[in-house]
Amino acid sequence: MTVSMRGDPAGGILGLLLRGFGTSVAMTLVGMLVSFLVATTSTSWPAIRAWGGVSVSVLSHDQQHLCRSFAVSGADKFADVAWTPAPRTGAPRVAGAHAWVDIELKREVPLGDHLLIVGQTMALNTSGSRSPLLFYRGSYHRLAPT
Repeated sequence: MTVSMRGDPAGGILGLLLRGFGTSVAMTLVGMLVSFLVATTSTSWPAIRAWGGVSVSVLSHDQQHLCRSFAVSGADKFADVAWTPAPRTGAPRVAGAHAWVDIELKREVPLGDHLLIVGQTMALNTSGSRSPLLFYRGSYHRLAPT
């Protein structure tokens, strides 16, 4: 499960739960591109988009509570969320996440009731020790240790 976050002009933080986050290595000078879907009904996305960059955090297996809070529309999603600024965009990264990607937004494509967002990876990192949070068939899961 992934969360996209960005500070807003009033000094607050905005965020939303993402579905369909993926990467594609582009054979161009722009480098690695990522994409994700945002519902056209999202009330957070217009303000997040205005900044031109976001940080996407891949939540760890023990962050189910954060996943649930980000899925709720209109709630204070950041009441107890620790974060640090991403190195290039300054967008908030969730502390303790499995991984994060710092993204400069490049393109937005309408697709029915969603928007396909394409961005360039500016920086990324993984914890290496935390398993990612998975959501499959209506419940949370974690990867089995190898």
